[in-house]
Amino acid sequence: MATASITSKGRITLPKKIRERLGVAEGDRIAFRESPDGTIVIEPETLALLSLRGCVRPRRRPSTTPQA
Repeated sequence: MATASITSKGRITLPKKIRERLGVAEGDRIAFRESPDGTIVIEPETLALLSLRGCVRPRRRPSTTPQA
């Protein structure tokens, strides 16, 4: 069984075995969800691809003028 300690700032380090099992790496986010029976479930937080729509502006190409 993997265990972790909580720091004075409320932080934890997930053991390597758990990070590998969840498929998460540095910078990834995880979610803590409470199931109806009160059990806490830890899962990777993923975004739906469509939720990213509009977060990046398209690059505008410089306008060109016709050469005479």
